[in-house]
Amino acid sequence: MKTIVIVNPQAGNGRTEKIWPNIESALEKSIGSFEVLHTTCLGDATDLSGRILAVDHCLEHSRLRNYLGGSPLFLWATIKTVFTHPNQSIRFRIDDGPEEGICSRLGLLANGRYFGGAMHAAPEAELDDGLLDLLMLKEISVAKFLWHLPKIYKGTHLKIPEIFFQKVRKFTAESSEQVILDIDGESPGYLAATFEVLPKILNLQI
Repeated sequence: MKTIVIVNPQAGNGRTEKIWPNIESALEKSIGSFEVLHTTCLGDATDLSGRILAVDHCLEHSRLRNYLGGSPLFLWATIKTVFTHPNQSIRFRIDDGPEEGICSRLGLLANGRYFGGAMHAAPEAELDDGLLDLLMLKEISVAKFLWHLPKIYKGTHLKIPEIFFQKVRKFTAESSEQVILDIDGESPGYLAATFEVLPKILNLQI
């Protein structure tokens, strides 16, 4: 079975393209030979792999993506999403625990700290701690959200009462409504979905 690695060279404002040779070398030593496919535009990763929220859905369908780029476009899409995207009822389980519910218009599950080039969205996330950082925005007025928005760029938003924050190993969510999913800029569909950390499933030596 051939191993294929899909790479977005523009991730991290182009930092991925700069460090990719080192990552490629380390991967080859760890897992052997593989084929590399580079994404060149929105939707490529989905098409290439035959294979999560409303902000990237907005970006994908925005005409402004031809004129704005990086952080300004992501900021505009975030603000537009809050104005136009409704609160939706979500049922979820954390680490196979009891079912809980929340009304939210934005949610985040991450193992990296930065989104959209400059948003310090998950300031406590660690790539190697075996956990995912879960953040969900509870019901909040648009005015109050815009007041707190600069804190997302500083990474000081976790203490906002309307932010649900918890580190998880497994997260399962479903909804009777159409809740848009986004996976690293791609929009493959809607809830229900399960996300789970599989510790040490890849043997990497860097």
